[in-house]
Amino acid sequence: MIYSIVAIGDPVLKTKAKNLAPALPAAELQTLIADMFETMYYAHGVGLAAPQIGKGVRLFVMDSGRWWRWTRKTAKRARSWSRP
Repeated sequence: MIYSIVAIGDPVLKTKAKNLAPALPAAELQTLIADMFETMYYAHGVGLAAPQIGKGVRLFVMDSGRWWRWTRKTAKRARSWSRP
């Protein structure tokens, strides 16, 4: 399931996220994580926090492999941008 990414100003982004409930069924958590990855890839991102999709819990997913491939391809350009 692809979630909508909430916009700046949404109350969920201003509220402190809660810890995941210990009683949360593993299947439900796995589904949420899979949906977050699907949403992140759909948005062409490398990371996504649960509050960004309207969920007020402390959960974050990322694909560092996508970032690593991007930085390796642009490493020369990235180094030049960091120099004064």
